[in-house]
This record gives sequence, structure tokens and C-alpha cells, in this order.
Amino acid sequence: MSYSFKDKRIIADELSTLDKEDQIEVMKEWFFERYDDPVNRCPYDEGEYVYIFGGPYDAGEELENEFAAVCSDEALDELIEELRNKCWEWSAVESPDWRDDDYYDVEIALNTKDHFVKLHDSLAHLEELSQNLQINDPEQIKFQQMMTYSFCASCLEAYLLGITMTGARNLGPVEYRDFPVPCGQERISK
Repeated sequence: MSYSFKDKRIIADELSTLDKEDQIEVMKEWFFERYDDPVNRCPYDEGEYVYIFGGPYDAGEELENEFAAVCSDEALDELIEELRNKCWEWSAVESPDWRDDDYYDVEIALNTKDHFVKLHDSLAHLEELSQNLQINDPEQIKFQQMMTYSFCASCLEAYLLGITMTGARNLGPVEYRDFPVPCGQERISK
């Protein structure tokens, strides 16, 4: 595990060599990257906070779990007391990992250089897996063929979606007049 300290990263072994004030600074930064006073993060319902990002957490437990092996007891006790005086129960901080938009990164999807490479890598991985299977049962062979077909279809769909999104992004705004008119028909004005 590494930690932020004065605009650089240090490992746990380095943390144990710091003085008490510096250890407190590192632990405090680590703590506030992950936890916050629920008054700042949580809705309040029927007389209590609703910990939508996780919690309630005890500052002492969280700090001891992370730092007991590498920080002095004095540094830990001082920071735990400071944090408990500020707030007894803590909420987790919203993590980017929890947001739905992270499941599909549009910027990555729109990078045209990656589309074919991803397709090629996925199909190469499938080929490697298929060569290593030793299946003799006809039902399992049929199942493997269905799974292979599904995987290939998914890979191709992802590839085509990426190419389509990239093309649409590069086109800019599309006007009604940009769409073709079927042969022998006139454009109907909007």
C-alpha cells in the first residue's frame, strides 16, 4: 500500500520512519479521501442519517485497521481522538467506482485506434481458450459452440458500436436535410 505525503507517494515501510506529526498528516489525508462527516454526504430521514455510500464507520477502527502496523500508537491515538471529537460516526465518500457512467467510458469507446485492437485481442483470447479445452461430450461441445457464438457476437457488437459512436461524434450535428430522400420522392419540409 502506498500513501500520499507532501506531493509524493510513500510505501508503508517509509511511513513507519516518519515522525508523529508527519504520520498524522498522512493518516489524516488517507482518512479524508475515504470518509466524511455524514452531515456533508448523507440525507437525513426520520431523525437519522441514511448512509448511502456506506457506514456508519468508526474512525478508530478504520485507522487502526489500516495503520496499526506502521504508525506509532501515539500518532494513532491523537488522530483518533481528534476525529472522534469532530464526529463520532463517519460516512464513506462517494467513490468514482460507484458511478454508473464508469461502466462504459465514452472517451475510451471513442478512441478509434482501440476498437480493432480490442476486437482482435478478444478473439485471440477466445481462440487460445478454445484450443486448450479437451471436451468429448457432445452436449458440452454444443454448449461450447453456443458460448463461442455469443462471445463473438458480443465482441462484434462492441466493435461496431464503438465505430458508430466515433463516426457520429465526428459528423457533428446532423440536420434533417442531411438525410437522403428515397428515389423518385421529394423532400417534405418540416
